Amino acid sequence: RRLKPLLGTYVEISISAKNTHITEAELINKTNEMFAAIKQVESSMSFHNPMSELSKINQYAAHKAQKISPMLHEVLSFAIEFSQASEGLFDITIADKLIKKNYLPNHNFAIVDNANWQAIKLDQQYVEFTRNLQIDLGCIAKGYAVDKAMELCDPEQYDATINAGGDLRMNNWHTKQAKIKSPTTKLATHNINMQNAALATSA
Repeated sequence: RRLKPLLGTYVEISISAKNTHITEAELINKTNEMFAAIKQVESSMSFHNPMSELSKINQYAAHKAQKISPMLHEVLSFAIEFSQASEGLFDITIADKLIKKNYLPNHNFAIVDNANWQAIKLDQQYVEFTRNLQIDLGCIAKGYAVDKAMELCDPEQYDATINAGGDLRMNNWHTKQAKIKSPTTKLATHNINMQNAALATSA
């Protein structure tokens, strides 16, 4: 089990070998690869880092279309799809509201109060904003980072669990449980049978 501060939370990776020929050193190397994949997502999509790819588009995309990486394009495509399906209940343009509540840092980029996801224009390589706005991918990038890390872990060779601040994924989940802290009673926990490979929790 290894723990690192990433994605604005603590990311824990628990891994064991399903084959006896895999050494402890190889397990450590595998977790290093997984943490590196998570770090790559964080470096691209961190709102807190004013030099990240996300910060670049927040600063300039309302003035000129910005070329983006395939990874960021994939996440933005997901976000727009979810926004459309939820009729705007899911909306990554919430950053301005979070800045006003001091949940996110203010980088002094231009924003307006009434922009929404429909002001994001995305094609195969570029993103452009039709209004001044800022997007925050914290709600979706964390799960994406967990997924990218787990792609590196062959379930035939490794039994792995990634927990990124309540965003949990297992590669061999069928007989597993997750222990969830109660949001109302400090020390109480509940064991939940896994119904799929991943779950997300928030108290």
